[in-house]
Amino acid sequence: MNFQGLKVLVLGDVCLDMVTEGPSFRQSPEAPVPVILNPSTTYSLGMAANVAWNLHNLGASVDYTFCIGQDEYGNKFAEIIKSAMGPHKVYDNEDNAGTTVKHRIVANNQQVARIDMENKLDVLQVESFFESLRSKVYRGTKYDLIIISDYNKGIITKESWSIMKPLLYRLSDRFFIDTKKLNVIDFYEGMYIFPNKKEMDAIMEFNCCSTRNQLRREMDLDFIVETASHEGAFLYKNDGKIYHAPVFKSNVVDVTGCGDTFVAAFSLYYTKYNDKKTALSFANYCCSKVIERKGTTPVLYREVRDFHDIKGF
Repeated sequence: MNFQGLKVLVLGDVCLDMVTEGPSFRQSPEAPVPVILNPSTTYSLGMAANVAWNLHNLGASVDYTFCIGQDEYGNKFAEIIKSAMGPHKVYDNEDNAGTTVKHRIVANNQQVARIDMENKLDVLQVESFFESLRSKVYRGTKYDLIIISDYNKGIITKESWSIMKPLLYRLSDRFFIDTKKLNVIDFYEGMYIFPNKKEMDAIMEFNCCSTRNQLRREMDLDFIVETASHEGAFLYKNDGKIYHAPVFKSNVVDVTGCGDTFVAAFSLYYTKYNDKKTALSFANYCCSKVIERKGTTPVLYREVRDFHDIKGF
């Protein structure tokens, strides 16, 4: 199993993941909350950046265009991504909006709060994002696949998508989308999506679809994937068949970022081997590794290179 040679472009919303944790031996006298003693803080890449990190670790050649701010969190983000993926990568850094942050507070290995810091992107940031895509088109760059992480944070709107979509189709003809949007038919027709069960139910209701296969037809796809936590993942084919990939046994510590790993692993495997059923199992296998660690962490190739030796794969 080897993904070297596959060229991937990753786009979308990114954040800096922060985890502040420590022991607690008593509650605060001011409120029913734990007092955390001498906590420490760790940082990681979130959202689309975590997708890119997973792809990079699996051996693909990864390019990306991300928007962050020129603030302390943006500087930390840049430091981590350069360390993880090399200084030759490119991101757009503008000073008119801050960096999105997800800050989890953990006491005695239990998350007790999450603080989100969000700033909607301004016109200059979005235009800088477009210019990065236009330069790739101008250079004649081609990608085997494009992955978009759309968390509804401002990169992909109705207006920006009308400009972005034709540019993307000049860069690749294969797209995989992780989105929080409900109007997926309007935005992502012909592009593979990866909703979880709760998201799938909401998408179907919004688009007046009574079955998964109706949604698949409306989106003009040959299959559609649904993740289902401890139940594994399901793939609905255009011939009416349903593939089910159960989860692999693991010691679950933290599921944060698991969806990013799933999208990255499935997209790579399916693109390389054109085997959607095994891609479903491979994505689950990769997820079984990252959920055994705290925080947002990417899968490592050495952890999953034995996949084809398991259960006859």
